Amino acid sequence: MSLRTLAVGCVASTAVLCTPVQPAVAQGADGDDGVAYIVVVNAANPLDAIDRNALHRIFLGQSRNWPGGGAAHPVDQSAASDVRESFSRGVLRQPLAAVNAYWQRQILAGRATPPQVKPSDAEVLGFVASDAQAVGYVAPATALPPAVKELRLTDTEGGDSAADPGGDGAGLR
Repeated sequence: MSLRTLAVGCVASTAVLCTPVQPAVAQGADGDDGVAYIVVVNAANPLDAIDRNALHRIFLGQSRNWPGGGAAHPVDQSAASDVRESFSRGVLRQPLAAVNAYWQRQILAGRATPPQVKPSDAEVLGFVASDAQAVGYVAPATALPPAVKELRLTDTEGGDSAADPGGDGAGLR
């Protein structure tokens, strides 16, 4: 592993944590990220689907609420997991290194804090099961407990997150 790869994978948080960037999960020929993750919410959440752009804003701290109201509590996977890279590319439309750089700038500017991080699918499911407002993602083969359901992604809301990955007119800054 080169020093550049290691440096790009460094994540700023309360304590400095440095993890190597994982290779990207293969994407479909049409640009879709394929089925490399599923989005999950608490079974009590009334939503059955969410627009990819709305989820994008929740995970980047640009919206703190679910469409239609109520606080949303996003939870990320470990920066070392392939499922996080896949989610970052599929929903946030950026590689994990760009998302990490975005959060570093947000933290340093005092604008926002990143979602909580859980190290495994099981811990994400536990968090989501215990919080009716939680949203996370897990590997597609993960068995969901009764307190957790899959949230379908749609691409129906106005705007193009691929053209505006930061949702603010200037991409991820």
